[in-house]
Amino acid sequence: MSGLMRLSFRLPGARTCAVAWALATLATLAASPRLTAYALLPVLGCLCTVLSDRVRGRDVPVNRWVFTWAIAGTLDLVGAALATLAPAVLAAARGLSSTLLSLSLLGTVERSPIRSAAVLLYLAASAIPLSRVAKTSPLLPLLPSLTGWVIAALAITVLDTVTKASLGIGTTEALAEFLKFKSGRKHSLDAIFRRLSTVTRVTVPVRVLAFLSSGKVVGCFVIPWVHPGPVGKIGGGDLPGRIVRRLLKRGVVPLVFHSTTTHDFNPVDRREAEKVVDAVVELVRRAEGSRGSARASRAVRGSETDSIGQVLGNRLFLVLSKYPEPSDDIDPATGVYIEARTGAWVVDGHNCFGDPEEGRVHAFSPDFWRLLNDALSISDQVEATTGLRAGFAHADPELGPESGVGSGGVSVAAVEVDDHRTLYVVLDSNSIVRELKERIERELSDLADEVVVCTSDSHEVNPRGYNPVGDALVKADEELVRAVREAAERAVDGLKPCEVVELEEWVEVAVTGPGSFQQLSHSVKVAQRMVKILLPAVFLGVTVLSTVTGLWLPG
Repeated sequence: MSGLMRLSFRLPGARTCAVAWALATLATLAASPRLTAYALLPVLGCLCTVLSDRVRGRDVPVNRWVFTWAIAGTLDLVGAALATLAPAVLAAARGLSSTLLSLSLLGTVERSPIRSAAVLLYLAASAIPLSRVAKTSPLLPLLPSLTGWVIAALAITVLDTVTKASLGIGTTEALAEFLKFKSGRKHSLDAIFRRLSTVTRVTVPVRVLAFLSSGKVVGCFVIPWVHPGPVGKIGGGDLPGRIVRRLLKRGVVPLVFHSTTTHDFNPVDRREAEKVVDAVVELVRRAEGSRGSARASRAVRGSETDSIGQVLGNRLFLVLSKYPEPSDDIDPATGVYIEARTGAWVVDGHNCFGDPEEGRVHAFSPDFWRLLNDALSISDQVEATTGLRAGFAHADPELGPESGVGSGGVSVAAVEVDDHRTLYVVLDSNSIVRELKERIERELSDLADEVVVCTSDSHEVNPRGYNPVGDALVKADEELVRAVREAAERAVDGLKPCEVVELEEWVEVAVTGPGSFQQLSHSVKVAQRMVKILLPAVFLGVTVLSTVTGLWLPG
């Protein structure tokens, strides 16, 4: 998936394409005025394409069609201008322009038989006036037109088979949605993920540790057992930020942790993710006025990993981390098993960026046993006492997703018991580089005995691939550290006696399903390899066949 997101399709703007097209057309017409009668046909074709999108409700960037028709129209004019010298040039140029038009019009948007027939009709009909201005036989541009359309259609069919069997969707359909996504279109890709053959419905826990002072919820730890993906604001990509914004409106500061889930648990669309957001808000509402427990323990760290645990209320809260090694997604089986053995509520710290494959934890792997050993050790060592005090603060550095920080900003909780203070910092980001994590810990070391830096694993910041906080902008890092420090100071200043109420609700959610991420990643890689081979072969084949046609037919 990250490879797909890093692909870039940066076409010039519509105005730039139109100006370049006009200049190229005027230059060609200056050399061959007889082509004027044909020059307007591609322009009319472009206008009809744009109008068709508007009528059908397709949200396609105009510059894509201006660019495509400009290249195709220019090829036709240049071929016609040189036809009197070498008729084969017109045939080759017409074959290339027809192939380009067919691939673009049929392979980058949702196609239909009507659209396919319309493209074929245009290519056939426009061949006649092109032959007249070029003063050649109508067959000279017509046969390459048909060749280009047929070969483009075959190429699209072949490409579609790559993902059709494994994912239930065609490659070009997925490409069409991906291009909409890269163009900033809302809710693009949702239709693709909803239709994956791996989609399944699961019932997952949504958990809240609510901290109450005088019966009012002042802050909470949130553990949604879905994965905040797949990318951008698609599905649950911005789930942590949505939860943060909803609860801040209620005057509650939430720390949204990453549960031990993988991409198999990505909500298929925003409606499914909203079920989780609504469940969290409802749990916080139910916590208001409840009686909880003021018990807590000092935080205890593991010896084999950087995991840390602390009793909050009547529940052991356990943060798993492999820092300083890469620490990425921990699979659900690992989390469920550790919870069963310890009685804890477990979260994934997701707090040290590195090789994702190396960072992932699978059940019964060596990392699984290390995390389990530390979890059991922490469970044995924690000793709860009364007198819990807590304070919460939130900061929004407003750095933008490109900085690695999502719309959820920074949330900080200060937890104090028995003269021992722990600071929990959750950044709404997809992991954090090791150096920035260590710097934040040093920056806050004078405020607490323990500093726990986590990320929400938000994929809102990932529209172009992995984007861990601290890996993008040095200036943004400085502003972020200042924001974290300021929020931590406010959290410490706001320490007050609190009680903790634990709440849980089970929610049925449609997720992308088992193996979806692996299948999608594999299909993308295969499709990329095929495109690199197929497209050059298509254009080369069309050029050769069209040139042969031009040499064979009489001028």
